[in-house]
Amino acid sequence: MSSWCDKLASVPSAGFKFDQRYTPVDRILECWHSITERHSVDGDAKFNLTKVDDFNFEINSESGFKYGADATRVHVGFNHRLKIRNVSGGAPTVEMLSTAQPFSKLLPEVINRLIEASMLLPDIRTRKLHRVGITTVTPVDRVDLPPGIARFIEHVGRPWNGLADGFSIQLTAVVGDTKVWTDRCIHTLLKSEKPDEVMTVMFDFQRHFKDPKLTDRNDLNDLAERVQRDALTYFEALAEGSMFDVTALEIA
Repeated sequence: MSSWCDKLASVPSAGFKFDQRYTPVDRILECWHSITERHSVDGDAKFNLTKVDDFNFEINSESGFKYGADATRVHVGFNHRLKIRNVSGGAPTVEMLSTAQPFSKLLPEVINRLIEASMLLPDIRTRKLHRVGITTVTPVDRVDLPPGIARFIEHVGRPWNGLADGFSIQLTAVVGDTKVWTDRCIHTLLKSEKPDEVMTVMFDFQRHFKDPKLTDRNDLNDLAERVQRDALTYFEALAEGSMFDVTALEIA
């Protein structure tokens, strides 16, 4: 599904939340050796190990894919990676290490890597899945905002006849509910007062299961596919923005 996330070069992340299991970092890294080996070339590690403590760490690869795990969560995302190279007789240059791709192509790859990483976890077959989350992060100039998101900002600022040049908005809302799960989305919009800095728009769509169950690879594939579809549908609804049209709501 192509979307405004493609047009604005949004980047995705996805995550699973399981029941708590305080597995030492070194044990997870041992199980993830196939992942770290994939991001190594001729014995040279093409990744950084960050945020390391006893039960929490991240692997940030030069290709842009970032893996992480803690006592309850496994997550994979994409971030652009740059490297400064010294040049003989000239100023240093900046090299893009990661490859820019549309959001709609990155998201399935992120989810595939998430499922792979989850199935490599120690004791994964005895852990229950509580939540699936999909996030989109978009740096964007205010003039390039989709109409629905611009209307969202206008809607929030209505009591004050508009927001100031800089603002920080975070709203969490239930956006779906069934006998099996509840969907909620955390909407975050950040704008610095500095006029030369772009806005950051982040939507974190989360499906919480009311009766967490044991899962296998096929279950994770099916669940992630459904959440991906529903998350993208909701992101498109935000971009269209009829829910923020006060006049239409009053007429209805």
